[in-house]
Amino acid sequence: MDLGLGGRVAIVTGGASGIGLAICSTLLEEGAVVAMLDRDAGLIREACDALGAGDRISGHAIDVADGSAFASCLDAISARYGRIDILVNNAGIANFSSLGEMTDEAWQAVFDTNLGAVRTSTRFVLPLMRKQGGGAIINVSSIVAERAQAGSSAYAASKAAIRQFTAVTAVECGQDGIRANSLQLGPILTRGTEQYRKDFPDRYALAVGAVPLRRWADPKEVAQVVAFLASDRASFVTGASIAIDGGLAVAAAT
Repeated sequence: MDLGLGGRVAIVTGGASGIGLAICSTLLEEGAVVAMLDRDAGLIREACDALGAGDRISGHAIDVADGSAFASCLDAISARYGRIDILVNNAGIANFSSLGEMTDEAWQAVFDTNLGAVRTSTRFVLPLMRKQGGGAIINVSSIVAERAQAGSSAYAASKAAIRQFTAVTAVECGQDGIRANSLQLGPILTRGTEQYRKDFPDRYALAVGAVPLRRWADPKEVAQVVAFLASDRASFVTGASIAIDGGLAVAAAT
């Protein structure tokens, strides 16, 4: 499918593995230019080599929650490509601990990465998007923003905040031609979850059984929704919270 992304410039955080890598790959397939941001320089090199997109992809090893580092990185990206059309905030971490066991340091680390990085990247990218007359922002959240799960207090709270931050961004920036949407992700097959499936097959089978579609999503299925939201085919979609969960959230509510 040609989504008309040829020549558009995308920034993808947490882009060197898993869901982020699938997003980078799909955007490249649709003709976009991609700046891949990640903390792990080694993973970035491997990912960029594997994607084989030549000058249409660049890798940047930074902590996106670091405002000064992101600002410098953004200057380099905009100087190289001339514009920023798409921002995908995918970087995130999880720390599953009970309320009594969650340390202040662990709580803050989750919020700095999951929410602080979204605020940082959005704050610096918005002036460029306004100047060029528009853009698309896609923020990755989770169904735990609505579906309580024991031990997920920091992760769930940060993901719920992303959802509302995205909604406010959509309201504030719509007049500038900037759209903002969030994704509420359910269970996704990544390297980590594949290992979980091998180590705990019975638990995995129970988890799959809770999903109406009776499977977990491939990262590519998330990436395809991201590409759609980044394109003009979603030109009247903003402030939306889109569940990619195989029906898990609605099944739990019934």
